[in-house]
Amino acid sequence: MNSSQLPRELGWVEKLPQRYRVARLGSVANPVKQRNIGNRNTDLLSLSYGNIISKDIESVDGLLPESFETYNTVEPGDVVFRLTDLQNDKRSLRTGLVKQSGIITSAYVSVRPVAIEARYLAYFMRAMDLAKVFYSLGGGLRQSLNYAEAKLLPVVLPPEGEQRAIADYLDRETAEIDAFIADLDDYSTLLSHRLDAERDRTFLALLDSSNPVPLKRWLKIPLSYGATAAANHFDPGEVRYLRITDFGAEGDLRPEVATSLPYEAAAGYMTAPGDILLARSGATVGKAFMVPDSLPEACFAGYLVRARCQNRVEASFVWHALQTTKYKDWIAANATVATIQNVSAQKFGTYRIPRPSLAKQSEVIEELDRVQKNIDASQALSAEARTLAVERRAALISAAVTGQIDVTAQGMSAAEQLRDELEVHV
Repeated sequence: MNSSQLPRELGWVEKLPQRYRVARLGSVANPVKQRNIGNRNTDLLSLSYGNIISKDIESVDGLLPESFETYNTVEPGDVVFRLTDLQNDKRSLRTGLVKQSGIITSAYVSVRPVAIEARYLAYFMRAMDLAKVFYSLGGGLRQSLNYAEAKLLPVVLPPEGEQRAIADYLDRETAEIDAFIADLDDYSTLLSHRLDAERDRTFLALLDSSNPVPLKRWLKIPLSYGATAAANHFDPGEVRYLRITDFGAEGDLRPEVATSLPYEAAAGYMTAPGDILLARSGATVGKAFMVPDSLPEACFAGYLVRARCQNRVEASFVWHALQTTKYKDWIAANATVATIQNVSAQKFGTYRIPRPSLAKQSEVIEELDRVQKNIDASQALSAEARTLAVERRAALISAAVTGQIDVTAQGMSAAEQLRDELEVHV
């Protein structure tokens, strides 16, 4: 093979160094077909986010077989490909390098390098993966590739010593970038906790200056349950039907996920902007959501409880109070458990919230909104830096495995360049 025969997605390999050649995967790696006869090996492995990780063989999570005899036994240095359902999930990483002995589903294609540095092969296939080459291949109802087809995949081959040098370089550089990404993730987590801490501090101080009042005393109308009718797909001619799954982790509404009810089924369950919806059962029990101004007409599900305050200032103040650690601890202590956790509307009504003057409530809301705005801005910068780091990592792998950069050159590391460029110090 030569570079002109490479897939069109690999635009980054149009000009390979003359010392590089191109081969088929089948000429540098053999298929791994070592069945786990007698279930001798119980070290279960799985491909997750581009890494081969250990998995509890006794776990009830996921679909596991009664017997693992059909699983492949893999060894450190093997490379695994998940080449099934190629028409779906075009975001996940589908290749990984095995770093420990174990067994892995035979639905994956596993190969053992024999004429190529294993780490280099894994990095080259990661570059193919990131370029989304696999999605243009495959066939059949489930759009998959077997080994007979996968062995025809092209592999760019530098000289043997250079393969090791590239792998060593990428091990070092990608580890630094991964550490940088982990720092950004930790920073993002700290930012999200900052608002929680500010809420806790604010409402704890208010307990010393104002008497707490039961939630039911804040309301214009009594707490009520939502519509129990089954929702269908979203019909613009009907009423938007709000469920817990329509709200994100931060209580924001997901406009792309929607169902609806006919007007006659929604009667009596209509929401208004500023209404607070409380999850009364399940894993999200106690979670408080606020109906946004952008959604003037909607009804709510039967497993939600509606709280409508006297005015919008009080609604925002109460919503903040229902995000505090004190409230979450109260939910944990007061939820009844039958088959699932549950808090009744009557019980919600007894939760006590400090009730300062409207002026003080407005002051609290303004301060918490200011903190939230600053956190959102910092989160956006952190997310932008993370995206750039992931892109830079992918570009670095692609450039290294195709000889576009000198891996022996000394200088600032890729992660150091990123930190310097972004001026992000976390």
